[in-house]
Amino acid sequence: MKQCSKCNETKSLSEFYRDKGRKDGHEYQCKSCKSAYERQYAKTDKYKQKIRRARWREQNIDITYDKYKEMLALQDNKCAICHTEVNQFNKGMCVDHNHDTGKIRGLLCTDCNMGIGNLKDSIELIENALEYLRKYN
Repeated sequence: MKQCSKCNETKSLSEFYRDKGRKDGHEYQCKSCKSAYERQYAKTDKYKQKIRRARWREQNIDITYDKYKEMLALQDNKCAICHTEVNQFNKGMCVDHNHDTGKIRGLLCTDCNMGIGNLKDSIELIENALEYLRKYN
């Protein structure tokens, strides 16, 4: 028997989904509360944005959600430049790509992606910025 953290009813363990990450091996919410939450979440803007972003990536950058997750795992769930973990960002990582060739380079946080973009993907400008920072450090 276990008490649901949402409805506070005590139910048998068969009324809870399994979760290997928890001490007792089951979710903290019962199946009916969890299902109600999932139905409600699917209606939220956050869920819709997540789906919209995944579709946009597939259509515009030619990367599937599975490939995105694979790249993220290869980068240890961190930005390729600043190494900040992906869970620090609400939007997830940006797919950095060469705008001329369309070739994907890696996954970056918004700040690093915008930094490269604002420097026009120019190695010369990035080196100039690096020299500038070293000069005034």
